[in-house]
Amino acid sequence: MFYTELTFHISPYVEDIADAIIAELGDLGYDSFSYSDDGFKAYIPSKNFNEEQVKSLEILSFFQSLYTITWEKAEIENQDWNKIWEENFTPILVQDRILVRAGFHPTIKNIEHEKVVDLAGEVQYMPGQVVSKTLAQNEAVSVTLFAFAKGEEISTHDSEGDAMVTVLEGTGEFTVGGIKHQVKAGEVLVMPAKIPHAVYAVEAFKMLLTVVFPQ
Repeated sequence: MFYTELTFHISPYVEDIADAIIAELGDLGYDSFSYSDDGFKAYIPSKNFNEEQVKSLEILSFFQSLYTITWEKAEIENQDWNKIWEENFTPILVQDRILVRAGFHPTIKNIEHEKVVDLAGEVQYMPGQVVSKTLAQNEAVSVTLFAFAKGEEISTHDSEGDAMVTVLEGTGEFTVGGIKHQVKAGEVLVMPAKIPHAVYAVEAFKMLLTVVFPQ
């Protein structure tokens, strides 16, 4: 389905004027609006667009005697407008003290925000298992917590991105390119992209795995 986009310009710009025109357009079936610095955009399914209805709006005739109001149209393909808005939402900082941000699909998930957290406590050991908890996953980065029971392992594999392991508790054995590394709590090991590596729990241990993928 296609939408018709009307872009209105008002000079000098007065938001109350824009609101009044938007109200009239809403009565004509326009279902989405977005403000700009000098006006706004209005959207309606193309099948419902009637150019003569817009041209004959009395409110436009009235305000055009006081303001310069112009508009142009364009046809655009329907999209997930909410997703686009979310992707382009920018947090607002007020007087360097208050940050206004959206709560939808946080980049980091499965962990409380704006609170000091003990990472090792966020994932628990299970006998005979490797337990994982994903904190972030997208095309750029992956962040995962792991808890290995003693004797458990992840067999040899490789990754498209550089992988950094931070051991949070216990000791893990990492074989990278055929070389074994013992990594203890508080230590970090970087495993380069596309180099085969494996993980073995010489004792129960927990780790944070961060993988950064090439863009």
